[in-house]
Amino acid sequence: MNTKRWLLASVAVFVVIAVLEFFIHDVLLSDMYRQTASVWRPETEMLRLMWFLVEFIAAGLVAGLIYRPR
Repeated sequence: MNTKRWLLASVAVFVVIAVLEFFIHDVLLSDMYRQTASVWRPETEMLRLMWFLVEFIAAGLVAGLIYRPR
């Protein structure tokens, strides 16, 4: 496996995941989240629970599946 290619693909997948999560949660679903705020945890606690490291590891695994040796 080409390590440089895998690393660049991992970063690209991570960026795509981050952009999609922003668009889905902060643009499309933000009104619904405000309307049902009593059901959700406080925003400070939700932000503390976000794990960008886990997302980056998942991106690396996805890229590894794409560029695995045959």
